[in-house]
Parts: sequence; structure tokens; C-alpha cells
Amino acid sequence: MVPEVLALVLYLGISDIYISNQNYFRSFHCISLSFLSLKNTLYYGTDIFKNNPIQRLYSDVTNSNQIYTIYSHEHFYLKITALYFIVYILYDLKNCYKSKRVDLFIHHITCFMWSTVSCMYGVLGYVSHNILCEGVTFAYIIPTFKNQLIYRLLFTIFVRFPVLISCVYYYCYYYYGNAIAIDLFNFICVSTMMVMDCFWWKQNYNKLKGIWNEEHDKKE
Repeated sequence: MVPEVLALVLYLGISDIYISNQNYFRSFHCISLSFLSLKNTLYYGTDIFKNNPIQRLYSDVTNSNQIYTIYSHEHFYLKITALYFIVYILYDLKNCYKSKRVDLFIHHITCFMWSTVSCMYGVLGYVSHNILCEGVTFAYIIPTFKNQLIYRLLFTIFVRFPVLISCVYYYCYYYYGNAIAIDLFNFICVSTMMVMDCFWWKQNYNKLKGIWNEEHDKKE
């Protein structure tokens, strides 16, 4: 798996040089990840949640050495999506440091821990499905700040919240792990992401409300 990680780091590095604007850089990769996630969810359906072999492509090392080989066509997109996301999250930490965004740093660390542990302990499908939430960064390429806020609010309500809730529901319904500590860890991580989404939603709503008030005052 090391060659694949190095290839992804090189890809991110080149795109970081080419796309100098960090918001556009983040938007480009998050949109790519969300499309991969959507493709996997549509392809696997509810099987992406079930306790089955596709969940353990990275964790079950006893059956085949091919699980660490991303080049095989079998489940290629499912494997590359999770790995791409983990490498991207780590790479983007430097941008969180530059922008001094503590909230985004906490989000990235939580996502990294959750996705890495999930891949190791056999819930790979959940990682892929949850990545669909990253489509919210499409807002960065929307022309006006007002429309960006509207998009973020709608996307959070109609995509991010349903995705996170479905992850919690199907995790409880399908996953029969014996390690209670891992179950608890996943719940804490998903809950943290939901709390942060609530925080961001309220923050964006207040900003949008301020813009609406300014527009209303100008009309008067």
C-alpha cells in the first residue's frame, strides 16, 4: 500500500502547486472524493453498510495478499476512495495550520482517526459512504458569498445530516463487531462530526441572516 500512498501524496503535491488558491484546492479534491463516494454508494447499494468481505479489504490479511494491492480491478474504487480520503486529510492539515482554523483541524483529526480505524477494523464501506459529506466544499467555487452560504445550509440539511445518520443507523443494524471499544470509538467520532456540522450550520445561518438584514436595510 506504500506505493499507492506515495502516488497520492505526489498527486496532491502537484495539484497544490497548480491550484494556488487553497479554497479551490480543497474544493477540487473534496468534490472528486464525493463523486467517488456517490459512485460507490450507487454501485453497492445497502451492501456498502453490511458486515461482509468488502468491508475488510484492508483488515483481513489472512485470506489474500491482494488486499493491499489497489491495482486489482476488484473493488478498486472502494479501496482507492478511502485511501485517497485519508491521505488528503493528512495533507490538508498544513492548510488548517496556515489558516488557523481550529474547528477544521479538529474535524480533520476526527475524520482521520475514524476512517483509519474503520478501515483497519472492517467497516470500509462506511468510510466511503461518509465521504459523500465532503461535497459541501463545492461552495468555494460558487461566485457569491451569499449563494455559498445558501448551498452550505441546504447541503448540510439534505446530504450531510442524512449521510451521518444513515451511518449510525446501519452501523447499529449490520455491524456485529466484538470489540465494544471500537464501536464506542466510531460513535464518538461520528457524533463529533455531527456536532461540528450543527456548529457550522448555525454559524453559516447567522452570516446569511446578517447579509439578508443588510440587503433589507439598503432597500429601505
